[in-house]
Amino acid sequence: ARRGALLAAFGLAGFLLTYGFWGATLQREFGNPFFPYLNGIFQSPWWELVSFHDERYGPRNALEAITYPFRFAWNGRVADDVWFRDPRMATLFVLAVACIAGHSRAVRMDAPFALPRWRFVAVFAAVAYATWLAQFAIYRYLIPLELVSGALMVGCIHQLAHSPSMRRGAAALLALFVVAATFPPNWGRVPAGESYFGAPPPALPPDAAVIFEPHKPLAYLIPFFRHDARFVAPDSNMLEPTQHNGLARRAAELLARHRGPLYALDHEGGAAMDALLARFALRRELPACTAFDSPVMGIRLRLCPVTRAGS
Repeated sequence: ARRGALLAAFGLAGFLLTYGFWGATLQREFGNPFFPYLNGIFQSPWWELVSFHDERYGPRNALEAITYPFRFAWNGRVADDVWFRDPRMATLFVLAVACIAGHSRAVRMDAPFALPRWRFVAVFAAVAYATWLAQFAIYRYLIPLELVSGALMVGCIHQLAHSPSMRRGAAALLALFVVAATFPPNWGRVPAGESYFGAPPPALPPDAAVIFEPHKPLAYLIPFFRHDARFVAPDSNMLEPTQHNGLARRAAELLARHRGPLYALDHEGGAAMDALLARFALRRELPACTAFDSPVMGIRLRLCPVTRAGS
């Protein structure tokens, strides 16, 4: 019991060391140490009073929960935004079932089976997977289990095979199968070069505010603008203009009260920006737009001056 309490204390200390500062910052600024997550519990006025959950992915019933690892082993689009194929979780699932059966048989025969350290890792993996499945079921959030999956597969082989040669052979064949059957996702990587994001965006005048295109990942450009520029995304994957929470009100207040120059940043040819600006009585000066390239996913962007309707 003392050893368990000590391990728990070290685990808590590690969590506080790695997350404590950021959690305290979120608590101070937004009243929720995990903002915007778990807001149904912490009730921060800065966001909707619900616990955020992405419902695009995950099983809809018990059968889908059981077969989920096999589904994204063949077609990763069921568990993420891009296509991939990764058989590790499905393979681990099969080996885990075999290990559980072997453990049950060993218990009936009063024979040793799994060493305590393997049991600890197995319990961690089971709890991590169940939590992930219930909360998000998005594959790229499964990194902790992904990191230990290889060790767990080899551990299962070690428990199931009876001789060192059988264990080595089975582990080698399993590794060859996993490597051959895996197709990694393409997240729009670009070759290494002098700059991660290519040429810098056009220069802004002092005290400018930039409105981001709805539902587009453009925040990576912020460090390349002036240090005094402000940025707002009133329509994004976590905020909608129709909402009335603290963040939505702050975005609307910025657009209504900002006295410096306003700009809109979007993909060239995009049509969503005009509808968003109209909601706030703003419009773009399209002839004055400046286009520039970003190698990220091969896109071309434009920065356009924005004026208030009727001015």
